[in-house]
Amino acid sequence: MRVRWPSAVLAAALVVGLLLTSCGGSVGSGGTGAPLASAQGTVTGFGSVVVDGVVYDDDGVAGREEIAPGQFRTRSVALGQQVELAYEQQVDRAVLRSISVAASLVGPVQRVGVARQVMGQTIEAIDDPVQGPLTVLEGMGSLDDLAEGDWVEVHAAPWRSGVGYRWRATRVEKLDGPAQARVAGTVTQVGPGRQARVGTLTIDYGQASVVPADHVLRPGDRLIAWGAAQPDGLRASAVRVLARESANAARPARLSGVVGALDATSARFELAGVTVDYGGARILPPGEALIEGRYAQVEGHQRADGVFVAREVKLRKPEAGGKRERVHLRGRIERYASDASFEVRGMAVDASGAQLRHCEAGLREGLEVRVQGWREAGTPVRAEWVDCRD
Repeated sequence: MRVRWPSAVLAAALVVGLLLTSCGGSVGSGGTGAPLASAQGTVTGFGSVVVDGVVYDDDGVAGREEIAPGQFRTRSVALGQQVELAYEQQVDRAVLRSISVAASLVGPVQRVGVARQVMGQTIEAIDDPVQGPLTVLEGMGSLDDLAEGDWVEVHAAPWRSGVGYRWRATRVEKLDGPAQARVAGTVTQVGPGRQARVGTLTIDYGQASVVPADHVLRPGDRLIAWGAAQPDGLRASAVRVLARESANAARPARLSGVVGALDATSARFELAGVTVDYGGARILPPGEALIEGRYAQVEGHQRADGVFVAREVKLRKPEAGGKRERVHLRGRIERYASDASFEVRGMAVDASGAQLRHCEAGLREGLEVRVQGWREAGTPVRAEWVDCRD
């Protein structure tokens, strides 16, 4: 798959499609006839499901992931994952209708050290909550524990910095071994035959099933590709090209990521590979500076030309202060060691200094609890209180 590429600036931008599903009633509605709203972002807690600080009532909605174009399997939702969801905005709450786990990259570690790479993309950890949700690590103590050839699943928020892109990881899971490789991103170049590039990764889709059928990739296409990792790229078995959303100002949307390519003159920046027009938007919190590298959530709608028109830009500002971030968890206790040490939703909890509320019978494996606390990069959740009420 070695291809001679024309000289050009290469950029990679993770852009995940917003998967809107019909839940009965009118198409694209929650049964009320009103269009469903969509959101993309990072799971930051569980009360129901919390995505970038917004609570969505997830009663009865199971997580899923796409394993091939239009084919899904059940998948648990975990802290730090990138997700796509459709929800119905009611008077006093947002009711979740679907939630899909959307990994950015699945594949082998190709380079370790400061410029660590997975599937041709440079990955960095987040240790300052202003830059994004702190990286959640599973199967390792730090990214420095990874070795070349280790397989990982990476959830990341890419941002355009200078002439290239940097991928800030919100979650990295070490896998037991090789799996189906996956890349979600934007085509930056095309080469001879049915080959394309996402950043520095060459994708050979000559033998792949492509949705839509017979589509020939071109620069700017957003895609998800599945297949076999090769030393010099990805040999794709399936590719889904993500369709541009139809313009619909009545269908609100939320998009989260790291501010990049900021142009104050035109009042535009790039977020998760999408151009955002913030000319008429309110910036929150008041007085906070909109600068490159800040993690933000925008609310608005997408125009027919793909530009996201923001009515509000909310900059991430940690509740806990400093380099700590607030965490809310709800779930069953797992890997119970003592009342001071256990897991909830796959997150290690240190409850040694916590107040136990309504826990007269003590804690135990499988008990449903709510936990509030905070965490720093590389530390367990330091619980302030644990509540045992249903």
